[in-house]
Amino acid sequence: MKNTLTLITLLLFFLPVFAQEGGSTAQQGLLPPNPEPGKCYVRCIPTDIWTYDTVRVVKRPAYTEIAVMPKQEYRVEQEVITVKGPTVEYVARPPVYDTIQQLVIVREALDSIVVIPARLKDTIRDVMIESPYESFEYRIDMENCNEDDPRRCLTLCYVQNPAKVKTYQAQVLVSDASIKRYQYGGDTILVEVYKEREPARIDTIQVGPVMDTIVKQVRPRRARTTERRIEAEYITEIRRTRKKEEEIVPVWEEVLCKYTDFNVLPIYYDYDSDRLLPESQIVIDTTVLSLMKSKPLLAVEIDAHTDSRGHRSYNEDLSQRRAQSVVDYLVSRGIRRERLIAKGFGETKLLNECRDGVNCSEEKHRKNRRTEFRVVSQ
Repeated sequence: MKNTLTLITLLLFFLPVFAQEGGSTAQQGLLPPNPEPGKCYVRCIPTDIWTYDTVRVVKRPAYTEIAVMPKQEYRVEQEVITVKGPTVEYVARPPVYDTIQQLVIVREALDSIVVIPARLKDTIRDVMIESPYESFEYRIDMENCNEDDPRRCLTLCYVQNPAKVKTYQAQVLVSDASIKRYQYGGDTILVEVYKEREPARIDTIQVGPVMDTIVKQVRPRRARTTERRIEAEYITEIRRTRKKEEEIVPVWEEVLCKYTDFNVLPIYYDYDSDRLLPESQIVIDTTVLSLMKSKPLLAVEIDAHTDSRGHRSYNEDLSQRRAQSVVDYLVSRGIRRERLIAKGFGETKLLNECRDGVNCSEEKHRKNRRTEFRVVSQ
């Protein structure tokens, strides 16, 4: 409470100075407008500090799907061919013929088509869903301030906040689908055909052609394929970008002064565990959750502490996990995560003399095992 009253006193002290220098400091959000003595205010960031747009990520690329038409069937046909053409015979001298081998197709070859499907490869795509931004923070250490003018203890820090990146499992096209075609199953026969070399002379006798019927199998039409284009599949992600600092006007919220100091939350955990018990959730609902819902712009810091028993590094890790459990529970109840800060101090901020090597009662150790919260300026 002492630090809070000192901070409010400083704000009231600086207000006339800023008013003389700029004239519009309070209107720009650097100080609370029209503050009242004895009351406490915290600087809050409004909810509309982000701009939103959409990012499309290729989850699966477009590719071609090829299918072969149903199996072909033969149709049987008969074809009449001439094996001996018309000629004449002479009584005195008969004609002379030459024998010729003629190749006749009796079974046409079929087409065979083999489909080589498209090949996809898994990949990882990174998408920036929150851009990096910078901000100024005022810090003052009143406990270590030995100056007559407390303004000399003010520190302005420029903090850089990194971008947030989200990773997706996606696919890329290695090779598209294709086909290979070849023929099989054709058959032919050789047929002897007589061709006249010397005609008959003297008496002419008309000799008609000699015909033969060939049975063959033919296909009604060539084999074919059908193609279908598979469209690409996308993931749409909402990306938010923080506005520039000069576009953000802070809001000052009046709060009870006790909330700006550390307030003990009477919550407990199982031994060596960071899981919140049901009764602890009820305590959080009636204190921190109720406060943050009534003041939707407030930011709250959750601090967790342990006693000195056990290894120092393990106690720091356990206290950080316990503070984070409170933050995660508040987020599950609808509080935005950026309004919450989790800090685990382990055994570094004991409230009594029970340090390593000091024999203390269980009651004194219990006083050091505590979870606290306070309202902080953003």
